[in-house]
Amino acid sequence: MNSLGMIIDVSHSDTATLKDIAEMTMQPVIASHSGSRKIEEFERFLHDEEILAIAKTGGLVGLWPYRYKGHGAADFDELMRHAQHVAELVGPAHLCLGTDINGVPGMMAGYHGEGDVGLIAEHLSASGFNQDEVEGIMGGNFMRLFEQVLPG
Repeated sequence: MNSLGMIIDVSHSDTATLKDIAEMTMQPVIASHSGSRKIEEFERFLHDEEILAIAKTGGLVGLWPYRYKGHGAADFDELMRHAQHVAELVGPAHLCLGTDINGVPGMMAGYHGEGDVGLIAEHLSASGFNQDEVEGIMGGNFMRLFEQVLPG
C-alpha cells in the first residue's frame, strides 16, 4: 500500500491490527473518523495507545460529528473535548476533520451536514485552538499527509 501511494485508514481496525499497521508502515496512517475513548467508551473510538501509535507514524485522527443511539459526540462541546484530548496527547498537527456521515443514521446535535462544517472551525477557535491549528485540523493537516503519501 505504501509503494502504491495509498492512504491507510485504520478506522475499522481492532487494536492489534492498528498497532501492527503502525509498526509496519513507512508512511503516515489515518483514523479518518474517530474520537477518544478517554472521552467516551465507544468501540469506534481510540484508546490513547492507539492515538500514540497513529501519531508516531505522522498520522491523523479525524474528528467525527456522529451521534446515534447514545454513541458518538453528543454536541460540539463534546466533539471539542475529543479534539482537546487528542491535541494534548499528541499535538493538534495529528488532528483532522473526518465526517464520514454519508449513509450513517445520525449526527451530533447542531450539526446537520456538510453545510455546518464551518461551525466546527468556529468551535475549535472558541476552544482555544489558534488560527494555524484550526486551519490544520480543517484540512491543512490532511493535505500535508496526502502530499507525503502520494508517490512522486
